[in-house]
Amino acid sequence: MNPRRPNLLFLGVLCVGVLALFLTAGCGGDKGTNSDNGSLSGRVFKANSSYPVSGVYVNCGGQSATTDVNGSYTIKGIPLGSQTLTAVKDSFEYFSTTVNITGDITKDIYIISSKGDGGDLGKR
Repeated sequence: MNPRRPNLLFLGVLCVGVLALFLTAGCGGDKGTNSDNGSLSGRVFKANSSYPVSGVYVNCGGQSATTDVNGSYTIKGIPLGSQTLTAVKDSFEYFSTTVNITGDITKDIYIISSKGDGGDLGKR
């Protein structure tokens, strides 16, 4: 073999390796940015009021979040399409509805206290 002539097998393997790196770069990123997923955000309030409820467990499409002190939540990585949205907290009635995830959606939730406050669940 001529030492001045590059080894074609070596160059071929090198090219395949570089191509593989380019093809796999960026794969497996954040679920929230996947085009097959969306997000859901909003606030949870006590029914018939503007009082935010913290510590509510909110679940949608197998993903979940817990509301902060302002009643705010954000859930990323939700599969697009019709999904069940639930909200659960002690001393409040179980909340469930269907939402259509088409991208980044905002939805406020109104939950009824099980202590007899009454209210119109999720209608606002």
